[in-house]
Amino acid sequence: MVAYSSGLCRSFYREDEGAVLDAADGAGRRWYAVFTVPQNEKSAVRHLDLREIESFLPTYEAARVWKNRQRVHLVLPLFPSYREAYGIHASNGILFNHESPIRGETFVTRKITRAVASIHLGVQQTLYIGNLDSRRDWGHARDYVEGMWRIVQQDAPGDYVLATGEAHSVREFIEMAFSEVGRKIQWRGKGIDEIGVDSENGNIVVRIDSRYFRPTEVALLLGDASKARRELGWKHTVSLPELVAEMVKSDLEVIAKEFHVGERRHE
Repeated sequence: MVAYSSGLCRSFYREDEGAVLDAADGAGRRWYAVFTVPQNEKSAVRHLDLREIESFLPTYEAARVWKNRQRVHLVLPLFPSYREAYGIHASNGILFNHESPIRGETFVTRKITRAVASIHLGVQQTLYIGNLDSRRDWGHARDYVEGMWRIVQQDAPGDYVLATGEAHSVREFIEMAFSEVGRKIQWRGKGIDEIGVDSENGNIVVRIDSRYFRPTEVALLLGDASKARRELGWKHTVSLPELVAEMVKSDLEVIAKEFHVGERRHE
């Protein structure tokens, strides 16, 4: 049994072989693809125009779409077509934001927890961020991996959304992260001039940087995993505060090792 997953544009393309998987590859196996775009179970299987994809993808993913434009049209409807034509066990998973301590450092969640650890340990002064009020459906990657596993255990293939069903703002995430190192953030000012101040010492630890604003920013991404709960018995088990705590704790250790500093004031 095999579950194959990767990014949007490479989902059914083996870069080491340079070919799209054909029907013969599916014999006796179960195939799974993960999509990270905001969709529901039905929109995962329909044909999407490139402009439509670009409209709700972050900039870096949109760039990958255009780079792989000839492949995108094939990728999105491939599994449903193979299910119908060849009867193979092929499923789509639509995963909302799934985070962990090993998340890439350029993603906003890891950027925040790494900055909080760096500020606390004295190797950084300020976190520069974009839109504080963007709201996202953040969950722990550990829960989502279990969800992917449950999908390929089903007798019949299908398309599922995995999400927590809870939305939190970037501002809230920052407050939770600083709380893990015993700091309370007070917000002052408005718009691009808004700052986050450490209530204990008055230091400015958060500033807005317009370079991080996205022209196609989506204000709210919120998933509905009711089908996964109903058919897979899946639901997220790690709350956002627990996720943030785990990420901050990990980054305190990472930063301490990188910069050869001890943990200061962190218990």
